[in-house]
Amino acid sequence: MSSESSGRQNEDFMRLLSRHDIEDIGWILHAVADWSGYSPSVIMGRGRHQPLSEVRQVVMFLMRERLDLSYSQIGKLLDNRDHTTILYGCQKIDKLMKRHDPKLRVDIEGIIALLPVQESLQNHSNGQVSLASTSISATAIDVYPE
Repeated sequence: MSSESSGRQNEDFMRLLSRHDIEDIGWILHAVADWSGYSPSVIMGRGRHQPLSEVRQVVMFLMRERLDLSYSQIGKLLDNRDHTTILYGCQKIDKLMKRHDPKLRVDIEGIIALLPVQESLQNHSNGQVSLASTSISATAIDVYPE
């Protein structure tokens, strides 16, 4: 697939997200960035070293759990990653939280506490928004609602 075709698919996908989805994705990304010390663009990038991969998996997990996005949707948001990568990341974080890493559970609960009112993260409006009216891009989500 050419990069032009891939870019067009990303834009089409982004147009389907409501304004609330975009803001909520931005909140999650920035809350995890604040917690981890990695910038949103680094989290969204292709780096594969272990600490960064785990941080990205936390983002995947939160997008899945808090926003109810599909694995494919999350993959498209995170630099066109395959849905199986997202599935693995979400399952890994869930398993770590339940069995192996109580500190991670506390950290994720802390991240969730940084997010705006939880109802807004679960009850999306049906309004549509175009890319032209947002600051979202394929490489970094710059939305940080006021």
